[in-house]
Amino acid sequence: AAAAVISLFPALASLGIISLGTVFTIVLATSLPKRLAPFTRIGSILGIFLMQMFFAASGASSGSIITVLTSSPLLLLFSAVQLAVQLPVALAVGRVLLARFYNRRQLVLLASNANVGGPATAAGMATAMGWGGLVAPAILVGVFGYVCATGLSLALAKALFVSGAVKCVFG
Repeated sequence: AAAAVISLFPALASLGIISLGTVFTIVLATSLPKRLAPFTRIGSILGIFLMQMFFAASGASSGSIITVLTSSPLLLLFSAVQLAVQLPVALAVGRVLLARFYNRRQLVLLASNANVGGPATAAGMATAMGWGGLVAPAILVGVFGYVCATGLSLALAKALFVSGAVKCVFG
């Protein structure tokens, strides 16, 4: 489907087939939930399997917390500042925007987790907290964040390359 969109709108080719495929999948899943309901069970099983692979690969890549602390203390400091600022801002904004929802704290905490950790950690948090009905929305919010960030970063990279600020993006 993404290839068909690129053939109809060649200007979108610069975004890449993976980005467009992700956008297409999110739009499809969000707009046709009843039509895609038969795929829910196998999708959940596959998603859980892939999330476990992601967590295993993430854990294997860093080795230990001591390695992270000694090799990249500035990254740890940046992450701590990001979390210290992001969560209070998210809770304050959520209090105003989601005032009519009874479970707004759950929604804000999951959105915050998806923002900082991505869809896998947000889904893990929803599952661990017993918020089964919020697993799929947590994943969708996290993937939506990836889609937005990917599009923005590709546009920024292209702008920097065209402006001459960056001589070579790849290689």
